[in-house]
Amino acid sequence: MMVLVEHHVGECIMKPVLRILAVFFVLLSARAALAEADGPDYFRLRVDGTVGLYEDLTPGAKRLGTLPVAAEGLRNLGCKGLPTYAQWSAMSAEARQAAAENAWCRVEFLGQGGWVRHAYLGEGAPPQSPGFDCAEASGQVETMICKNPALILLDRQMNAAFKLAVEAASSLDERPADAVSLLRARQRGWIKGRNDCWKSQDVASCVKDETERRLSILHVEWNLVPPAKQRSYRCGENAAIVLSYYDLLPRNAIAVEYGDRWAVFVAGDSRNKGRFEGSFGRWVELDGSQALLKLDQKKPTWQCEGI
Repeated sequence: MMVLVEHHVGECIMKPVLRILAVFFVLLSARAALAEADGPDYFRLRVDGTVGLYEDLTPGAKRLGTLPVAAEGLRNLGCKGLPTYAQWSAMSAEARQAAAENAWCRVEFLGQGGWVRHAYLGEGAPPQSPGFDCAEASGQVETMICKNPALILLDRQMNAAFKLAVEAASSLDERPADAVSLLRARQRGWIKGRNDCWKSQDVASCVKDETERRLSILHVEWNLVPPAKQRSYRCGENAAIVLSYYDLLPRNAIAVEYGDRWAVFVAGDSRNKGRFEGSFGRWVELDGSQALLKLDQKKPTWQCEGI
């Protein structure tokens, strides 16, 4: 009798447990399916080409800018066009794929929000470490970067862009080894300059500014993204110029071709959106169809009119 009683009691206990486990696994499966339908908390770009960020989903929506290559840490603010769990459950694999390709997601990248096609996005994660090993961080700036999520993300973008720039330099037809050596030397020089931000009153802002500028320069100099638009200008008695505009996020840039020379200028203070700063005190200001260029500190400013 004792054995029968124990067996009966055990069976009474096991049945509710099995029911609970069954419900648990159903809910777990449903949650996984919903996660797939709603999207993850963070995205990354899963395409190599240019990806635009848009203000809204209306036809002809304003383009806010181009995401940098290999952009990651895109926080998911919600998607439209993805099916509900009930719809997803009833769909074929082909229908699910089509829905995912036609959907759009609102994301936030380095403080800039906007809409991106879901087809360009893959599951991502919040950035945990910069492009260097924090265990080997030295100095105030590197230590600070390792503790600042926004600077960690910027540094990871820098690391990705630099690797692609090295690949581009390595594939040049003429003297690729010299190009790679020069690129690496300039990057070391930039790192040294960035680390000198400890002297600034606002170290974090200095690091952010230096990194954003360098990120844009790498993208433009090594053709990691195409220009959003180009325009020719006539500059009085001076040579005509061609200006290529890059709406790269987080910092726009332009490239100016004049004669046999070429230079990159990066957007400066956000309060003066028409001004782009170059090296050695050079600058460009845009105002509608007009442009002012300071290409040499020892020479007068060029006044140019769009052609």
